[in-house]
Amino acid sequence: MYVYRKANWFAMLWAGGVALALVYLPAILLPVIAPSRTTYQLTPSGRVTRYTEGTVGVLDGEGPAAYVSALLPLMLSIVPLLVSRRERWRQAASVVAAGLVGLYVLLGLWSIGLLYVPTVIALALAASGRMDAEQLPAPA
Repeated sequence: MYVYRKANWFAMLWAGGVALALVYLPAILLPVIAPSRTTYQLTPSGRVTRYTEGTVGVLDGEGPAAYVSALLPLMLSIVPLLVSRRERWRQAASVVAAGLVGLYVLLGLWSIGLLYVPTVIALALAASGRMDAEQLPAPA
């Protein structure tokens, strides 16, 4: 298997792992690390108002938009794997995907962007061309 093909698979798996960790790990760990406290208050009009103090998970704070922002690099890294068997098309798709995920990393640099840097590197490696594993330099 060519190195660029392995790099495409690595990019997809890394982006998927980061997306799963970003969306679901806080929901699992936050109740243990920093439990929240919910209080209910009766307003003069007779309505019950709920107040939550403490930390909230990504899905609680962002809602369904958290899925889009976490899964966008995953969707972009899958594209080169779905492109036809022609090497030029796959290489072009890898270049475009690396550029778009790189832009995503730059825009999200202070939040989650740095977590996707390995995805950009792997897509750039995949876009660099056809290279057999035997053509790689021997380790020193």
